[in-house]
Amino acid sequence: MKVITALVLIWALIAGVSIHAEDYKSSHQIVIEISGDGDEHWNGLITNVKNLRTALGNEKTMIEVVVHGKALALLLGNNKEMAERLADLSREGVVFAACENTMKKQGVTKDQLLPFAITVDAGVAEVVRKQESGWSYVRLDH
Repeated sequence: MKVITALVLIWALIAGVSIHAEDYKSSHQIVIEISGDGDEHWNGLITNVKNLRTALGNEKTMIEVVVHGKALALLLGNNKEMAERLADLSREGVVFAACENTMKKQGVTKDQLLPFAITVDAGVAEVVRKQESGWSYVRLDH
């Protein structure tokens, strides 16, 4: 009886690891860097995020958008329609990260950002850390 119990536990452990490994293989982690200002850049960002989520699967796709430079205005919420579109994506799990170096340079405080935005110490460093952790990298606005 003990042998059967042990075998069942071993089988459950192996099956659990296999299921988890399969989930990991089919998931996607994408970091998107944006520094451009204006609706053309921002609409392109939103289109790319939606297209990625559709093509790769919403439930299995993690996306972090790293915002720095002139693009920081995107997270200030001055454009109400754009802020609503970003809020919708945030509710779906997309993370928007503002560069604290850019914030300091532009005199922006955390309380001025859209409520769902997070901050990172340095935008480019965040991109590097994500890439080193295996995330795919997309650079927008040329």
